[in-house]
Order: sequence, then structure tokens, then C-alpha cells
Amino acid sequence: MTDVLAFLTFGESLFVALALAVYAAVIWMIVDILRRPDFSGLEKVLWSIAGLVLSVATLIVYFVWVRKRDYSR
Repeated sequence: MTDVLAFLTFGESLFVALALAVYAAVIWMIVDILRRPDFSGLEKVLWSIAGLVLSVATLIVYFVWVRKRDYSR
């Protein structure tokens, strides 16, 4: 493992860390979508597929628009 990291420059290491952070956020978003009681089955499927296909754009829309909804409905 250290041999692989030794060949990465600082910029490449930063890119890898950013990519891992984005995919961790996508996984968190999908888990949150699947646990939300205010989404129907079709909405859960569509948001999950969008999260996998359009990761960054879906994350932005999800955090800005959807996360503001109230769970208490």
C-alpha cells in the first residue's frame, strides 16, 4: 500500500481524497434516502439511481432542496 502512495504527487493524493469523500457522501445520501419515510418507493429508486449516475449534481440538489424537508410528517 505504501508503494502505491509513494508514486502519487500531492495533487493526485488530494484528488483521490476528494473522490473518496464524494463517494462516501453518495453512499450516505443513498442510505438516508432509503431510510426517509416521506419518500415513496419510486422516489427512492429514482433518487438512488440519480445519486449513482450523477453523483456531485445529485448531492448538491439533495443537500440544498431535499434535506430541508421535515421528517415529522
